[in-house]
Amino acid sequence: MLKQLNNIQIGGNKDTICITLIFLPLITLMPIFYSTWLHISSALLSIFGVIGLSTRILDAYRKEHLLDTSTKFKSSEVTNEFELNKAYLVGYTSDLALPIGLYREIMMRHIMIVGQSGTGKSVLIRNLLFQHALTGGGLMHIDGKNAKDDFIKFLSLMRSIGRGDDVLVVNVDDPQLSNTYNPILYGDPDEVATRIISLIPFSENSPGSDHYRSEATVALTIFVAALQKAGLAYSMIDLALLLMSDKAIIELDTRLTNLDDYAEETINFKTLISKFVRKGKIDTLALKQMFGGVGGRIFMLGTNNFGQITNSYNPEIKLFDVITQNKILWIMLPTLGKTEAANAFGKILVSDLRTAVSWVLKLPENKKPNPLFLASMDEAGSYVNDNWGRLFEQARSARIVMMPAVQTDSNYKKISPELLSIVEGNTWSKIYLKVGDLDTAERVVKNLGKTKAIKYTLTRTENSSESKQNLQVAPNANIGDGAGQSYGYQQIDEDIITAPQLEAIGIGECILTIGGKEIYHLQMAMIEAESQTEYTINRFCLDTPETGISLKLNYKKYIDIVELKKEISITDENNGLALLDTEEEKEQKAKEKALIKSRFTRFLDLLIK
Repeated sequence: MLKQLNNIQIGGNKDTICITLIFLPLITLMPIFYSTWLHISSALLSIFGVIGLSTRILDAYRKEHLLDTSTKFKSSEVTNEFELNKAYLVGYTSDLALPIGLYREIMMRHIMIVGQSGTGKSVLIRNLLFQHALTGGGLMHIDGKNAKDDFIKFLSLMRSIGRGDDVLVVNVDDPQLSNTYNPILYGDPDEVATRIISLIPFSENSPGSDHYRSEATVALTIFVAALQKAGLAYSMIDLALLLMSDKAIIELDTRLTNLDDYAEETINFKTLISKFVRKGKIDTLALKQMFGGVGGRIFMLGTNNFGQITNSYNPEIKLFDVITQNKILWIMLPTLGKTEAANAFGKILVSDLRTAVSWVLKLPENKKPNPLFLASMDEAGSYVNDNWGRLFEQARSARIVMMPAVQTDSNYKKISPELLSIVEGNTWSKIYLKVGDLDTAERVVKNLGKTKAIKYTLTRTENSSESKQNLQVAPNANIGDGAGQSYGYQQIDEDIITAPQLEAIGIGECILTIGGKEIYHLQMAMIEAESQTEYTINRFCLDTPETGISLKLNYKKYIDIVELKKEISITDENNGLALLDTEEEKEQKAKEKALIKSRFTRFLDLLIK
């Protein structure tokens, strides 16, 4: 501040008037001007003079940084006044404390968020989601930290604006406080198979791996088509057992034969299975090898807590309905405690979102989300894959905003070297919070670009000289000194922000760049609501769109999943899986069977008799 005050130049008409007003009371103290009213008036005028001059003196510092921050950064010039009803507030500029936000037409081009844990990333995301909910739009948020407190805070905000009834939640840690979600039930066989195969990681530069992946995809398509042709609703555990049990395969084959022996789905299924018949029995081991571990990954999502959520034949959560009906979906994904299963669930969820987006694209323009639909994905590097880029392109046309968030660049690079470039290239707006990784900081500095700056130079020279004649009787000498200096300046390019500055950004601060041209250093806004310690969920089913499933269920049923042996036995008489049911489970299943109408069939019943 002292530096700024030192550079202030006082002068001009306004400053002269202010100074005159300040000293006016001294003039009126002279006896010739003695008057009570004159003294009062001059004192009031003096106050105005002090205010005017103080504003002038402090103006230089105020323009430098109005809000306290350790990172001195001059934001881009703000040309338009912020309109809260048209934009989502991100924060206030550190220099002039001006509100800056993202307008909805800009959000359509997607948002990228980067920031280490504990810097305010969750607060920023929650604020943007809240403002979006205020518009009446639908949203989906994947919480990679599985923070229950974050959801409760968000739910409190939704209830405060009257949107609590629109909220659906997936809570793997507590399935009793979770809505049901079956990500493989809806869609044509190709779409369902693509979702399932997303569980298998891509292998770089491996033609053999790609071949087996394609083979598994074709086989899954045939299996799903057979299930749909037979009119069978199926869950995660159903499909897992089908891929590993010859008994289930034979039962499905029999049903297809009785239904239509000449149907394309029946012929394809019989042809596929015939390749694995050895001595009159189905070689389930070879079948599992063909699917390349898909069955095991599906099995993870069909058992334990995941199974209680996914094993539903009429799930409450259908992504297409969530998008088109402006619902609010919060997904608590335990990527730390249950890493492998959680990552698999996230992958199939994102793949399901891709399917839903493709369906939205087919809708007439007046049926697409209005307001926009916001898809937020925290800790995205844990569950996305390298073919993610296509989703950004499709989502924009479907009026869906993608907003992925990660801690560092390595979260994307560990999936593939190209994924970071894909996300960067498909996001118009980028928000950078405090970055703890040097590589990430240097990459951000490079992307923010450079600015013109003036470099001043000072050149100083000094010299001295001495001369005398030694042969003279009287000494005669000449001594001289000289000095000089010169000023100069040149225009140079320098980084808009340095890596140390980016790493020094305080908690609650961020750098917002829009289109690579507008760059702002912001103090983020914070929105809070009275938070509760517990919550209840909305138990209802959304309307099911036409998706090609031939079996239409008219009941809502929650089932207990079958507990399977940890060790898979292939030596029993069925060459399949041994099932373990307690007496209570058997009694419960008997009651469930009695409630089901005869014209409906649950596929799991084929395995439990």
